[in-house]
Amino acid sequence: MTETMPVSAPQRTAATEGPLHIAFEAVVSGDLRREAEARGVTPHALVVGAVKRLLDEGLWDAVFDGENPLLLAGGRARHLGTDLTLLQCGVLYLLSIHTSKDGACHFSAFSLAEQLTGATIRCVQGALAALEKRGLIRRAQKLFAGGVQPWRLTEAGQEAAGQLAGIDFTGGQA
Repeated sequence: MTETMPVSAPQRTAATEGPLHIAFEAVVSGDLRREAEARGVTPHALVVGAVKRLLDEGLWDAVFDGENPLLLAGGRARHLGTDLTLLQCGVLYLLSIHTSKDGACHFSAFSLAEQLTGATIRCVQGALAALEKRGLIRRAQKLFAGGVQPWRLTEAGQEAAGQLAGIDFTGGQA
């Protein structure tokens, strides 16, 4: 006779990094507030309860059903290796693969936005500013006055682009 051991979720241990604080986009926040109100609880209690159930019962695979959580999370989700938002990852990747012979990408924010599902010109401009602030890209010299602002990847930008592409990337460098 074979003795079977009950299967249980892995034991959790106290995190050494302290509490985890998560912010949600306005639409998701509104949906969570409505769900919580319908159940007579706070949004915090609703989210903590849901996550505890996912952890305790190991339901992550059933919830995601093979889909990438980063893609499902949308705009404010962050890529683990680079800590960039999904939009910033997309912009950096596009800049990296569209460098010209001078090492710069000459696409406008409009052109970049057209290639990124759901992105607006304003959001792309914000992503470019964030990437520049983080030292991943820098402005290159315009080809002519009033022309498109070209961008170059810095060394750190090349490393991040390589992480995103999963290769040893050697694109345009500042």
